[in-house]
Amino acid sequence: MQAARHLKAIRRLKAEIEEAEDPEKAEKLREELQECRADYLDRHGTVQEIYLDWIAGD
Repeated sequence: MQAARHLKAIRRLKAEIEEAEDPEKAEKLREELQECRADYLDRHGTVQEIYLDWIAGD
């Protein structure tokens, strides 16, 4: 997956988490977000971690 796809997926997951009414669904989305974030960092380096934190609102 390219960097742009990762970032798009991270933004989408963040929005879905905010809109999720079901706590279980929100938790699954958070797990998926963490996996996507970890994959992005593995592929593109930890220098991007600050940027990801900013996107994810962490």
